[in-house]
Amino acid sequence: MRKSKAISTIQPLPIRQLLFLGLITLLGMGGLGLVLLPYTSEITWQILFEKSSSHLYSSLSVGGGIGLGASLVSLFISRSYPTSDLERKLRQRLPLHAMSSLTIIFLSLCAGIGEELLFRGPLLFGLFEYISLPASILLNAIFFVGLHGYLNPRQDLPWILRLWLIAFSSVLGLVTIGLSITCAMTAHTIYDLVLLHAMRRDSLSA
Repeated sequence: MRKSKAISTIQPLPIRQLLFLGLITLLGMGGLGLVLLPYTSEITWQILFEKSSSHLYSSLSVGGGIGLGASLVSLFISRSYPTSDLERKLRQRLPLHAMSSLTIIFLSLCAGIGEELLFRGPLLFGLFEYISLPASILLNAIFFVGLHGYLNPRQDLPWILRLWLIAFSSVLGLVTIGLSITCAMTAHTIYDLVLLHAMRRDSLSA
C-alpha cells in the first residue's frame, strides 16, 4: 500500500524542464562523446562522419527500419506483461497529456543523437582497444541498458524485456561498426519516437 501510494504522488515534469533535459542530453552527452573519442581510440570523428556521409541513405533507411521494428517488439513485450513500477514512474514523470508531436520529435532527436555520440562513440571504440569486438559490443550494450535502469534487480521488469533491450543495444553497436554511427542514431531516434507517441496515445485514451 505504501509503495503504490508513493508512486501515485509522483508529479510530471514541466515541459520546459523536460526540453531542457533533452538539450542537456544532446549537448552534454554528445559533446562529451566528441571530446573523449580522440583520447580513447585511434578512430577519429572524421573517419566516422565520412563513413556516415558515404552511406547516408542506407544508414537512414536501415536505421529507420531497425528502430521501428525494435520499438514494436518492445511495445508487444511491455503490453504482454503487467506494467512495471519503472514504467509507471516514467509515465507519471512525463507530462504526456501536454507533450506535442514536436516535443516528442525534439526529445527523440536529443536522446538519439546525444546518447549515441557518447555510447557508440568513445565508450564503444574505447572498449574495442582492449577487448574483442563482440565483447565490446555486448559490454557496451549492457552498460547502456544498465544506466537506463532496466537491469536493476529491484525493478519488476520481465527478463525478456531486459534481454531484448540488451539485444537491441547490441544491434546499435553492430550497425555503428558495420555501417555508420548515423544508422545507430536513426534507429535510436525512431525507437524513442514510436514509444513516446504510443505512451502519449495510451495516456490520452485512458
